[in-house]
Parts: sequence; structure tokens; C-alpha cells
Amino acid sequence: MPPSPDIATINQGVYERPGLARWYSDWTTLWPVEEVIFAATASQWQGAKVLDIGIGGGRTCGFIAPDAGSYVGVDYSRTMVASAQARHPGLDLRHGDARGLTMFADGAFDFILFSFNGIDSVDDADRALILAEASRLLRPGGTFVFSSHNLDWSGNGRFVADMLRVTLSPSPVRTAKAFARVLVRARNYLRARKAYVRTERYMITPDAGDEFAAPHYYLGAAEAKRQLEAAGLEHLQTYDWTGTPVEAPPDTGSSSLYYVARKP
Repeated sequence: MPPSPDIATINQGVYERPGLARWYSDWTTLWPVEEVIFAATASQWQGAKVLDIGIGGGRTCGFIAPDAGSYVGVDYSRTMVASAQARHPGLDLRHGDARGLTMFADGAFDFILFSFNGIDSVDDADRALILAEASRLLRPGGTFVFSSHNLDWSGNGRFVADMLRVTLSPSPVRTAKAFARVLVRARNYLRARKAYVRTERYMITPDAGDEFAAPHYYLGAAEAKRQLEAAGLEHLQTYDWTGTPVEAPPDTGSSSLYYVARKP
């Protein structure tokens, strides 16, 4: 059996694409769950030392940086970092890999954010490295917030419908382009599907959000809590996409979940 593809390398190539960076740079708002979490954790990040991992086109930078005591944003895509720097020229934004942020000292931050399911761009072993780095970089009592694809979501089996979706337009040219996107998605899916993994704990499968080009990691809330504890972090709360606390997993209604954890 051939070795499984390195999904971190595949995804990094996807996120280096200038067109995708431009697409991400158009996002300017917080998700409802982020508004809830940022309000609930305000005392942890306002006036504090903040690390924002996976900044993409800079969507979260402008919301966190102005009220932070100090702010650093990182992304492993140089194209994304350049896009975010163009959008926020006064901020400290750097190229860096969440699996090994050796440029920062132990306990350097009070608050670490890894939004928009960025942690899902790597495999199971690398995910453990990221969680260990978050634990290392947090001061005791510091807060870690991240989001992840939800393995228990009821819509996970609808990939064919997502792949075949077409938005019709009065313009024949736009309609033709919409049908052409179906072929692009199908091609991307067949390539990314080579990285497919399904175990009792997690799944790796092509993500519809990036036109199926990026294989992403999915897990349930119970497994996320177990992984946090294995990294020496205390799970505090899970939220669904609307910002409602998930008190009794599994949650089947949200495609992604947000987690709030603390370093003891």
C-alpha cells in the first residue's frame, strides 16, 4: 500500500495560490460564534499578549489587534501573509508553521487564537504537535481558542450535492462558468480523496469550502476534549456555529465547532 499523502504539504500548496488569498482577503466579518467567544474571553485578550495563528487574508487581525497589549499574527502560507500585510500594514504579521513556532519563547502569550478550522489542515500526528506548541507558548492560566470541522455533523455525507451545485444566471457566460466549476470540483475531489482516512477518532476528507482541493481533518467534540487534555490543556467550553454552548456532545447541527481551553 502506498504511503498516505502529506496533507499539510497539499494544503500549503492550495493556500499559496494568489487567487485563494484574494478570496480570503475579502472576508471582513466575524462569525457569530466568534463574537460570542471574543466577548466571553475579553478579559483574557484585551491588553494581553496575543498570538493569532492561521491569519489567512487578515480577517481576524483588525478585530483583535487594536485592543491587545501586543499582537502577532502568523500563517504558513507566505501568500496569505503578504495579503494580510497589505490589508494591515502596521501589524506584526509573520510567516510561521504552527507545528513549530520556535521563534517564540515558552509562556510568551496570554491568548492564542487559531480560527476558521486552520488546525484541520494537517494530519493526526501534526495536530498533536500544534496542540503541544499551543500549550508550550501559553503562560499558566492562558487561553487557547480554535475551531475544527465537526465529524458528527449531519451534513457530512452531502459532498456530492456540494460538488454538483450550480448557480444559474441570466448571463450565459456566468452560467457556463458555474458548470465549469463542477468539473473543477470533481477533479479536485479525485485528487484530494487520495488522502482520505477514517478511524474511530477522526476523518480526513476533501473540504467543500476550498472547492474540494484541500483534504481536512474532522473530529467530534469528545475527541477534541481528549486531545486537549493529552496536550496538557484544560477544556473549558465547546460552542456551535451560532455561539450556543454545546453541553452534551455529540452535536449534529454545526459543520464546525469552536473550543475554548486553558493552560492550568
